[in-house]
Amino acid sequence: MKQVLIRHGRVVVEEMREPSCEPRHVLVRSAYSLISPGTESASVKHSAPPPAGSRLRNRVGKIGEVVRMAMRRGLKETRSAVAARLEGPSYPTGYSLSGTVLEVGDAVTDLVPGQRVACAGSASAHHAEVVAVPRNLVVAVPEGLSLERAAGVTLGAIALQGVRQADVRLGEIVCVLGLGLVGQLTVSLLRASGCRVVGTDTDPLRVERARSLGLELGCVAGGDDETIEAVIERLTAGRGVDVALLTAATSGSELIRQSVGLIRRRGRVVVVGDVGMQIDRAAFYEKEAELRISCSYGPGRYDPRYEEQGQDYPYEYVRWTENRNMAEFLRLVDLGEVPIGEMIDRVFDIGDAAAAYRTLNAAADERPLGVLLRYDGARDEPPPAESRRIEIVPRTSAESGVGVGLLGPGSFAREIHLPNLASLAPTASLRAVAGRSSGSAREVARRHAAAYACTDPEEMLSDEEIDLVMICTRHDRHAELSARALLAGKAVFCEKPAALDLPGLLRLDEAVRSSGRPFTVGFNRRFAPDMLELKERLFRRQGPLVLDYRVNAGRLPTDHWLHGTEGGGRLIGEACHMVDLMGHLVGHPRTGHAIRVLAPPAGRGDLSLGDNFALTCRYADGSLATLVYTSLGDAALGKERAEAHWDGQSAVVDDFLRLTVHGHPAVSRSRDTADKGHRELLRRFVEHVAGHGPEPIPWHEILDVSRFVLDLDREIRGRVN
Repeated sequence: MKQVLIRHGRVVVEEMREPSCEPRHVLVRSAYSLISPGTESASVKHSAPPPAGSRLRNRVGKIGEVVRMAMRRGLKETRSAVAARLEGPSYPTGYSLSGTVLEVGDAVTDLVPGQRVACAGSASAHHAEVVAVPRNLVVAVPEGLSLERAAGVTLGAIALQGVRQADVRLGEIVCVLGLGLVGQLTVSLLRASGCRVVGTDTDPLRVERARSLGLELGCVAGGDDETIEAVIERLTAGRGVDVALLTAATSGSELIRQSVGLIRRRGRVVVVGDVGMQIDRAAFYEKEAELRISCSYGPGRYDPRYEEQGQDYPYEYVRWTENRNMAEFLRLVDLGEVPIGEMIDRVFDIGDAAAAYRTLNAAADERPLGVLLRYDGARDEPPPAESRRIEIVPRTSAESGVGVGLLGPGSFAREIHLPNLASLAPTASLRAVAGRSSGSAREVARRHAAAYACTDPEEMLSDEEIDLVMICTRHDRHAELSARALLAGKAVFCEKPAALDLPGLLRLDEAVRSSGRPFTVGFNRRFAPDMLELKERLFRRQGPLVLDYRVNAGRLPTDHWLHGTEGGGRLIGEACHMVDLMGHLVGHPRTGHAIRVLAPPAGRGDLSLGDNFALTCRYADGSLATLVYTSLGDAALGKERAEAHWDGQSAVVDDFLRLTVHGHPAVSRSRDTADKGHRELLRRFVEHVAGHGPEPIPWHEILDVSRFVLDLDREIRGRVN
C-alpha cells in the first residue's frame, strides 16, 4: 500500500505493508484524507536537518546522556543503543480521513466490514491506503454524507471542542482570531449556534472567504483598513465581545494579550491553536476574565485508556467525548450547517502528495484552504488483495542455524536482543521482523539483514523457516502471542512477564504442555556472571541463606503504559525478575511470604500503587529473602544491589558491575560493563532449541514465579480497595 512519510524535510510516498487489525482496532480502506495545513506544514519544516552549527550544539547537549549510559552499560551496549535510536528516519503524517471498514477486531461489536467511517488520530489515521485505528477514534458516516466531506472529521472535532469550551449562548458576540481551516470551521459552528461572529486574519482572502461563510464583520490584521479593536468597539458600543477564540498558530504571545482587550468584563478567552501563553495578569484580573484551553478533539484525547484500550466515558457524566464530537460534527455537515465542501480547494491523488504539500507554501493568492488526498478507496471497486509482508533480503539455501522471528521491534529489542542475537551467528539468524507499524518493522529488518518485515504475526507463525519466535511486544500481548506461536510449532523466547492475568497464564501453561515446544521468559538476571558465580558458592552452603535485594527503580509518570492495562504495573512487569532470582539463589521452595506496601497518600497523585513495597519470602530450608523495591530514590545511587549472608560469609553484587565476597576465598571484582545476563540466557536458549543443551529455565519455575507475582498484585490491590 502507498503511505505518505516525512523524511528530512521532504514529503515522500512509499510502498508499505498493510497494518494488522488488533482486538480493539478497526482496519479501514481510505477514500480521502485531509491535510492539516498548519500542523503538517510545521511537521515537514521541523523534520528538516538543522544547520551545521545547530546540529553541533544538539550533539553537545546529548554528550552527557551518552557518557552516563556508557559508564552504566559499557561502550558496546551504548553504541548499539545510540545506533538503534538513530534508525527509523521516516515519520508518518496525517490524522483525519474517511473510508470503508475492511476488518474489525474481536473486541469491536458495533461496526462491520463495508461500513463507511471517518477516523481521527495522529498515531493511526495517517495518509495511507489502509489504516488501523482504535475503535474510539472511528465514527460512522451518515448515509447521505459523501466520504469527501467526511474526511475533515478531525479538524471539525477540534473546532467543535473549541466552541464547546467557549460555552456560547444564543445571540452572543464572538471574535475568531485566525481564519485558517479550523478558524473557518469555527465561524460556521458559531453561526449554527446562533452567535454573531467577527474575525481577523493576516490574509485578506481568508477574511473575505469567512464573510461568505457567515462572518458578520471581519478585518485584515495589520492592514490599512479598520482594526479589529475598532470593529468590536463599534459593534458592541464599547463593551467588548463575549468570547475571543484563538484559532491561529504562533509562538509569540501577542494574540493572547490582544484577545483580553477585545472581550467584555467577565468575558472569556479560549485557546484552540498553538499560541504563546505569556499572559498579562493585570489585564485578566481587571476584567475578571476567564482563560480556557481547548484540548484537541475533546475529552478522551491523550488518555490511553480511552483512545487505545477502548474504555468509553459514561454518557451521563461526559456528554461530549472526542468520539461524540466527531459524530456530531458529521451530523452538522450532513444537515448543511457546516459547508466544509466549500472549504476544500484542491484534491490530489495519493501519488501526488508531495505536490499537494507544496501548495501549502504557495503565494497567498494561490494557497488553498483545504487540501484532500484521494485513494483507490474513493472508487467503488475493491482493491486487489495485498500481502502484509515486505521482502528485504533474499534468503539463500546456504543459510542454516536457528531461524528467528522478532515480534515487537521496540527500543529494548533493538538495543539489547538484536545485537545479542547477531553475536550468536551462525548458530542463529534473524529471519523476520513483525510490528504494528510496517515502517518501523521494515527499518529494523533492513538494519539487521532480515529476509522480510510484516505487520501480521500469522505471516511469521506460518513460516516454516522460523524455528524460534522472540516476543518483545507490550506486556498485555505476551501470553496470547506466546500460546499462538507454541501451538504453531515454534519455540518461544518471551520477554517478561509471561502473562498479566491468571486466565492468560493458564492458557499459556496449556500451550506449553500440549505443544511440547521449548519456551522461556526473559528472567536473565540468573545468568549474569556475578550471579552465576554467587550461585556456585551458595550451592555448597550448609545452613540457611539471608538475602537482601534492593531495587532503586526510579519514578515513572502515572500515565506511563507500564502502569496501565498494557503493562500490568511494576510488580508484575519488572519485580518478577527479582522474585525469580531470589528463589533461584536460595534453591528451595517458598513456604510463605509477607508484603508491606506504600499506599500513595492523599494528594500524591504522582505515586502509583505497587511502585514502593517490601516483600519477604520464607523458604523450606529456613532461608529468608527480602526485596525492597522503590521509585523514590536518587538515580545516582544505582539501580540494583544484592547482599547475601550464609555460613559466615557475605557477598555483595552492585548493579552487575561489582562483586565482593567477604569470607574464604575473598573476592573483589569489577567490570567495565554491566552484564545482566541477557546474552547468556539467549545463547543457552538458542542452543537448547538447536538440540545442544538443556532448557535454561524449567517451565515449572517460570509458572511458579508468574503465578506468585499475579497473586501478590491481587493481594495488594485488594488491600487498597
